[in-house]
Amino acid sequence: MKFGDKLKSLRKEHGYSQADFAQQLDITRQAVSKWESGQGYPEIEKLIQISNLFGVTLDYLLKEETAEEKNSIGIYVSKEELDGYLYYNCRKAKHIAIGISIFSVSNIFYYIFKGAIIGNSMSWLLRAIGISFILWQLIIPNNYRQFKFKQLLFDTEIIKTFRIQHNINIRKYSALIIAGVIFLLFSSPIQYILSKEYSLVELSSVIETIMNSAAFGLFFLAGISIKAETLIFKQLENGGCNLEPNLKWISIAIPITILAIFIGFISNTWNPIVPIFVLICIVLIKIYSIMLERGE
Repeated sequence: MKFGDKLKSLRKEHGYSQADFAQQLDITRQAVSKWESGQGYPEIEKLIQISNLFGVTLDYLLKEETAEEKNSIGIYVSKEELDGYLYYNCRKAKHIAIGISIFSVSNIFYYIFKGAIIGNSMSWLLRAIGISFILWQLIIPNNYRQFKFKQLLFDTEIIKTFRIQHNINIRKYSALIIAGVIFLLFSSPIQYILSKEYSLVELSSVIETIMNSAAFGLFFLAGISIKAETLIFKQLENGGCNLEPNLKWISIAIPITILAIFIGFISNTWNPIVPIFVLICIVLIKIYSIMLERGE
């Protein structure tokens, strides 16, 4: 990868436009455009600023990939590239989770304004914002597609650091999933108590919607983040990724969902619609993970 490609990739990963990046370095946007297109090259002072801004080494910025490296079966991944990949997927997971939560919580205005036109209008506005958030993240160019198709080569120290961080992150993501499950389990009982015992129908519906939306967001955040790290972990374990989707989970997920719906109807412990939403979340996460592995 040439300097211009690396610079463009780093700039996008950190959320800078060309104008924003130029302002950080006190240069013109045209200069940034020339660097990224290979028509110019920054002075050493600017290279040091870029290195400090993005947290990468000068060696990473200046060293270009040789033809032999490009055509080899495996590709060497530096710490900066691995960190960039994880940052890219973590940020995408957060934004998709936010979009899902915004879309899910849109109904609160319907309850607040009791079905008035303004409530419906604000609900549809939130849905549009949520969908835009999701689509925006899905169409962002993926600069790490080679991670899915070639064997990745890491230094021993990078592998050691990643394993330690991966174990920490797995516990963190598991906690997010548990929190999401708790939100789902308690949303309906809280709604029932507030509406039946205290006659706070609108407030109970708003609280239930917020709790369910938070749960869906947590599921997506944890699920997508885990999948991105698992892709690297598979590379460390067996030197490659299995690109064939595993669909055996469907035979387990569907009966469990039907049972959860039935229990919800009989016991009124939770809203029977909630298990369906959970299954939809799982399906969407699985679809996204397949897209992630295939580099689509």
